[in-house]
Amino acid sequence: MGLVNSNTPGYLTVDTSGYMFGGMNTSTLAERLKIAMEAGDISQTSLAEKAGIAQPTIWKIVTGKTQSSAKIVEISTVLGVRPEWLAKGIGPMRDGDSDNGNAITTYDKEAIPGLFIVNLWDDNGETKDVVAVPDTIKSPNCRAYKLRYDSGYPEAPDGAIIVVDTLETPGHNDFVYAKVKDQASVYKFTTGGENGFLISSEPRVPLIPVGDDAKIIGVVVYLSRSFKR
Repeated sequence: MGLVNSNTPGYLTVDTSGYMFGGMNTSTLAERLKIAMEAGDISQTSLAEKAGIAQPTIWKIVTGKTQSSAKIVEISTVLGVRPEWLAKGIGPMRDGDSDNGNAITTYDKEAIPGLFIVNLWDDNGETKDVVAVPDTIKSPNCRAYKLRYDSGYPEAPDGAIIVVDTLETPGHNDFVYAKVKDQASVYKFTTGGENGFLISSEPRVPLIPVGDDAKIIGVVVYLSRSFKR
């Protein structure tokens, strides 16, 4: 399975108070997009350019000509807002914000166009937090993790968010999330031996055989690097 790269969604790295927009109408996608653009002081043209989409697409959303978009993740990344909020008004605009009483508290995870909601895991198992990613990687076997250590690979620095498929079979040179002697990190995989080998980012480190001391948690199917505005 191919790896999807992107910048980390801004809501994972930006903490801006939501009081400035308290009481404003956020019932439609158009209204939420206008609020986010005003908060980020960004024009339709600039947003379209940074999100890599056509400016008329932004215009259609802003004017209410369309009520959904397959580019919600890209747009929300540029604006530094939570894609769930932008798409459906779910929760606060950004992590750490108050929802100002406007949040949708229950929702169907399958009903957000263009997004797939993945539960975030840590060393103790599944948490109550979620991550929104493009639905092109949709799989019931997916888990999201936030890297606690720099893997050494530029694609997977400390703090990056990754999504892994726990049942995907790794191929040569695939990124995998693996635990080696109780420390989890991102490695590259190569075939050979009994179960294959992990390749460290440090070329002086020998190949690590997959086995009792090195277990693969899953194949990385989505990776979000640190987002800098």
